[in-house]
Amino acid sequence: MAKMPISKLTIRGLRSIRELVDFELHNLNVLIGANGSGKSNLVLFLRMVSAMRAGGFQAFVRRYGGADALLFRDDRRADSIRGDLKFGNDSYRFELRATADLGLYFASESGDRELPLEGSSGTKFVDLGRGHLESQLSQHARLPGDPGDRSVAQDVLGSIQSWVVYHFHETGFGSRLRESSLQLDHERLEEEGRNLAAVVNHWREARPDTYSALRDAVRSIAPFFDDFRPVTETSANGERVALLWTQRGATEPFAVSQLSDGTQRFIALAAALLQPNMPATVIIDEPELGLHPQAIAYLGGLIRSASTRTQLIMCTQSPLLVDSFAPEDIVVVAREHGESKFRRLTREELSEWIGDYSVGELWKRNVIDGGPRREGP
Repeated sequence: MAKMPISKLTIRGLRSIRELVDFELHNLNVLIGANGSGKSNLVLFLRMVSAMRAGGFQAFVRRYGGADALLFRDDRRADSIRGDLKFGNDSYRFELRATADLGLYFASESGDRELPLEGSSGTKFVDLGRGHLESQLSQHARLPGDPGDRSVAQDVLGSIQSWVVYHFHETGFGSRLRESSLQLDHERLEEEGRNLAAVVNHWREARPDTYSALRDAVRSIAPFFDDFRPVTETSANGERVALLWTQRGATEPFAVSQLSDGTQRFIALAAALLQPNMPATVIIDEPELGLHPQAIAYLGGLIRSASTRTQLIMCTQSPLLVDSFAPEDIVVVAREHGESKFRRLTREELSEWIGDYSVGELWKRNVIDGGPRREGP
């Protein structure tokens, strides 16, 4: 299966996004804007598509409040949600409509591939059906029949499967970051970091360069930190790993829960951005939460570096984090007359300012229009 980043994105009728058409995504996409502007609704759309490919669409709809909570609404509710994602020559599109009990179903679902033909071009179209409650993409990827149909479905599915929406906000009691994990579960860091211990343990044994980079990153923002101390234990399901750590000048290890919330979150973020086997697309919503300014600045460097190896889509409220990026990395989201508008910055429009001010300073000074604005009379 191909694993391609998202080249273009169309969203219609989702929450505050009335219409976002053929929006180009780069390797680095940093969304900024006021609270309620709609930044997180783009992330929500990607979460929804990820749930579709995993057979969890109906559970997603229930979790987020049903059609009423998901459909765009101004003076009246939109009648559908439409999506169109392009991955190079492949596309995946769908239309969702409300059921009588305010759920959502697939009014249509399809995929296609642009095919080069002698002297022109053509399209291989794959109809995935209509009227169903869960996506038919994975079924078409497995079914016998036209190899071309199956190939389109497989490659679209492979690209969507290669996304990870990272969410490390929960660091308290019951946090997935504190859990032990199966020793063999180290291929890729999972979205809530539940296998962090196995990933770090694997790097320590098999990828010393990556392990050293992670350890050095943590030391840079937590000078008391010395090293990780993974500990294996036997369980009914196989060997498990718990992640402990040591403090400089001390030998007794501590549990991860004895680190501050911000330090736990930074470790998970650094691991996500340093992992050698990167997903095709990484999505992170407000990674700066709970971090010290020094940690935010270091995180910006990790994000820039990771964007040379994968596609990153990120929402932030931090001007300090924005300082790490070029104007063309920034997507400004503004709410106008009840709907979200997305616009990528250009270096040219900031040319008279950029020599004297950082991008984050220009945002704080409202030179970049990404702040709250009054609506209505």
